[in-house]
Amino acid sequence: MQIFVDQSLRPHPHLAVFGSSKVGNYVVTTPLLRGLKEKYPDCTLDFFGSEVTQDFELYCPYIDWRFSLYSDRDDILAQLAQVVHQRQQVAGPYDLAINCDEFSPINLVMTTALRPRYVTGAALTQDFHKKLDGGENANSIQRLLQDQDWNSSELVERHQGVIQYQQGKVSE
Repeated sequence: MQIFVDQSLRPHPHLAVFGSSKVGNYVVTTPLLRGLKEKYPDCTLDFFGSEVTQDFELYCPYIDWRFSLYSDRDDILAQLAQVVHQRQQVAGPYDLAINCDEFSPINLVMTTALRPRYVTGAALTQDFHKKLDGGENANSIQRLLQDQDWNSSELVERHQGVIQYQQGKVSE
């Protein structure tokens, strides 16, 4: 498992996106889903979300398959292992896993447990002992995530190594 920095993926890549149990988080994830389908039009995109956002996920044109990771089912781990195995039989191993909520312990573990070729967002080392080193930008990204003054006009300046301001738009 390696940090994804736009490496080439195999034809018909299998992608996993890990969301959260919050409707607002799902809404802001939608452009990512659209962008993945635009960049990899022949991909299979699996979404791991929640029962709270299930209706949105079911009707999203960018999601090929979904699973409620955030659930109160007693058999969640057995069910999850079974469906992940089935998904890999259908679409192959996961090429890329994207963790959209690195503060979620279940996302952290599952992003790693899928054993994708590449990962973006937080994941653990293969032995689950520590967080995967995000490379040279990891410390910068952590500082951005922990910045309590996120709505200040100086945010872009404080984190210019991670955020770039171009022609009136903010981008990562």
